[in-house]
Amino acid sequence: PELVTPEALGNGQFRFTLQGQRGRTNRIEATTDWTSWTLISNVINTTGTAIINDPTPMETGRFYRAVVQ
Repeated sequence: PELVTPEALGNGQFRFTLQGQRGRTNRIEATTDWTSWTLISNVINTTGTAIINDPTPMETGRFYRAVVQ
């Protein structure tokens, strides 16, 4: 899976697009220290692309990953 089109929203939230294989479930996680990962969402990618919104206000140095389940 690939995370593309990052976008800062006006309300302090962050959005990006998940691109990957259809029908796969992906765990979306975030970190600020590359050691401790926090679950943002579990996404079933039914069409090959899915919009992901991180409801947590943006933090400097927050990184994301998608993990196929």
